[in-house]
Amino acid sequence: MAPTIFEEKLRHEWTASVLVLRPDRRILLLFHEKLRVWLGPGGHVEPGETPDEAALREVEEETELQVVLLGQRDDRLDDPLHGVSCLHAPYVILKERIHDARDPHVHLDMIYCARLTDDLEPARAGAGGLGARYFAEAELDDLPMFRNFRALLKRVFRDRALWASVESPRWSVGHEALDVGATHGS
Repeated sequence: MAPTIFEEKLRHEWTASVLVLRPDRRILLLFHEKLRVWLGPGGHVEPGETPDEAALREVEEETELQVVLLGQRDDRLDDPLHGVSCLHAPYVILKERIHDARDPHVHLDMIYCARLTDDLEPARAGAGGLGARYFAEAELDDLPMFRNFRALLKRVFRDRALWASVESPRWSVGHEALDVGATHGS
């Protein structure tokens, strides 16, 4: 019996995506021309970079924005003497089958939440025709997007602790972020 599409062994590639959140409860999305849907900025984790670095790089490449990741990161686990550093925990990790007739494969997508580095940057999003725009929750219903991505955005909009971390100055302080992000999905 031939394997089904879910049983075949496909190459797995790590990717990092980011949901950039603003204190006014808006999320930055980009229109993906090839897929014809709205998504967060993201892409492949390149050789030699961490998922955190990939997430920050992808946001900057696709939107020209500087962001700070909001996921848990316990800097008390860092050990520079032995080359150990704690990375940010993604908000969620999705296994996504890429339906490419020439190259079917799987993305292991680490999806992070982030906030802007300062309040002046929102005006720059979307500059240069990049198809980037901030959306409030009420604006999402009519947008073309994958069903699971829509469900993820609904979860993010309901996550009070996450939004509190966007509004709080504590987001940039190493292990203190553990208090803020510990209840994702609440």
